[in-house]
Amino acid sequence: MQKLYRASALVVLLALLAGCGSTVSPAVLVEQPTLTATAPAPATVSAAAPPAATLPPLATEVPVLAATPATEPSSTAVPAPSDAPPEPPGQVRITIVYDNTAYRQGLAAEWGFAAWIEYGQHTVLFDTGPGGAALLDNMAQLGLDPRDIDAVVLSHIHGDHTGGLGLLLGTGIQPTVYVPVAFPESFTGGVRARTEVVEVLDPVEIFPGLHSTGQLGGGPAEQALVAETSEGAVVITGCAHPGILRMVRQAQSLVGGEIALVVGGFHLADTDPMVVENIVDTFRELGVRQVCPTHCTGERAMKTFAGEYGEDYLEGGAGRVLVVGSTQSYWPTGGWRTSTPEEQGVDSAMLALLLAEIQQQDYPIHSVQVVRNGYLIVDAYIHPFGPEQKHVIRSCTKSIVSALIGIALEKGFLAGVDQPVLALFPDRGVAHLEDTKKAMTLEHVLTMATGLACRDSYLYRWTGLQQMQASDDWVQFVLDLPMAEEPGTRFEYCNGASFLLSAAIQQTTGMSAAAFAQEHLFGPLGIKDVEWPASPEGISIGWGQMQMRPHDMAKIGYLYLNGGRWEDRQVLPAGWVAASTTKHIPATLQDGYGYQWWVDDSGYYMALGYGGQFIFVVPDRNLVAVVVSELAESDFYVPQQLLEGYVLPAARSAEPLPANPGAVAELQAQTEALAGP
Repeated sequence: MQKLYRASALVVLLALLAGCGSTVSPAVLVEQPTLTATAPAPATVSAAAPPAATLPPLATEVPVLAATPATEPSSTAVPAPSDAPPEPPGQVRITIVYDNTAYRQGLAAEWGFAAWIEYGQHTVLFDTGPGGAALLDNMAQLGLDPRDIDAVVLSHIHGDHTGGLGLLLGTGIQPTVYVPVAFPESFTGGVRARTEVVEVLDPVEIFPGLHSTGQLGGGPAEQALVAETSEGAVVITGCAHPGILRMVRQAQSLVGGEIALVVGGFHLADTDPMVVENIVDTFRELGVRQVCPTHCTGERAMKTFAGEYGEDYLEGGAGRVLVVGSTQSYWPTGGWRTSTPEEQGVDSAMLALLLAEIQQQDYPIHSVQVVRNGYLIVDAYIHPFGPEQKHVIRSCTKSIVSALIGIALEKGFLAGVDQPVLALFPDRGVAHLEDTKKAMTLEHVLTMATGLACRDSYLYRWTGLQQMQASDDWVQFVLDLPMAEEPGTRFEYCNGASFLLSAAIQQTTGMSAAAFAQEHLFGPLGIKDVEWPASPEGISIGWGQMQMRPHDMAKIGYLYLNGGRWEDRQVLPAGWVAASTTKHIPATLQDGYGYQWWVDDSGYYMALGYGGQFIFVVPDRNLVAVVVSELAESDFYVPQQLLEGYVLPAARSAEPLPANPGAVAELQAQTEALAGP
């Protein structure tokens, strides 16, 4: 990804600052911009007690933001309250920018924490990590522009949460900075020289629905953020020095109701395991539905939370995106609403070039749909394919079967992903029975790491698949396959494994996967016309052959984009969506593989099928794209190239763009040209 800006050369000075969450506090890098010889020396820090972080002086050279001189501050003043303040937006989107670990490959990670919070029309940076260079570089890789920041909220004084502020302000931005009133004047005064500072003692509503808990504790004093959403409150903590339970209770007292998610440092690294277990139990009693403990929580405590919360435990790390709540004014259950691309922050001219490329290259693509912010902005069909026709979606079927597994788990039909596969078929004798086959779990099947000598994919020209289809019992054929290696050893694409998932649904629910889907997935989404063939034994073919309309494929993607929520119900557990679209294992066709979903390291994920069937889900653009095709193997990646070359660059802004009727007319002309004979 092209960087929007890059930090200038820095002099990095070591200072011993108090860390969060370990007996021996790690040394934290305090970054200082390039200084002249007469610049003041950095403050001396005593190792005897946790010191206050010192804000570096303003840089003589600062990172340059594209299209805006660094010396020209951008306008980030907090809007004056109106007589009728707006309602809370209902959704919060959290991108962990900095953490001890990297969730997304290529991002900087060391001891510290920072989170980018999008809440309605406002953007807040919560903490800044230990250093500005890494913070800004991570932002650039994530496509986050510091000029969008309206406010910075610092949880507490420790340098691994405040160390990046100097270089951040050195870019020329002027957000309002919220700090606990206990921050020393040596720090607060330096910030006040550059931008507005709000010193927080009591709870304060920073923006409608987004609250500071107020200053809690004193060793050090700390504040947390609380965001109201349509699904309950979200609590964001830096290190929870005053106690994680105290901070959660304070948040609940502010906004009432359930706690949908607690994310951030829980400060439990050195806490007695029995105490941690009691904290986890209390979380449950308080109604905390999901947790994402990071930073200073400690590995042992994280494992305790993971064991209790299961699929509702969300892994943290730099690059992780968490979305809670919905801003939907409508849902496309009865059909998609349309919009001009510019109304959704997308460039029509770029999309017109996309369709022109398809026509000029004469790609055998049958349709292209693009959905942004819930609105259909491209709906192109290439003659003779039309909007009422269903298209075979091939291995995109696998991703839908994965959704059904998640629903079956949530409803108790399946015990968990660590359940042995053979236990799902207790009445069957199995050939080549050995310990490695007994160890094969549902998760191994979901991640295509069964260890079976399957050999039924395109790599083997589907030889094993043809042999299975010629057998008398397809389930038995797969279960009888010899083991090539231990389960989990590596990714080995296996169509028979996906068929086992469909068989497991039928075995445990008493319904075919097709019937189960109609009741629990397709029905709630308004998907009414799906063809899904079955095996001779009446088991829905779990690896492919499903036929569905592109608009309905987009609904599947949109369900995942919204964390499994549809209208007023959680159709698919949010934890299952997160687990399914997380890279569990390196793969072949893409960077990684989740639970029957393919994952790109840049942050988007997809269902894909032979011949060029794709459902792309791009969380950081709030975008879904669908392509159905009959492409040759040599052109298999064309839809992905079109996504990355045209669609993603076209999605220029989270806000509406100026109207461009000429470009909209050209897009419409290209759409009509493709539809004609």
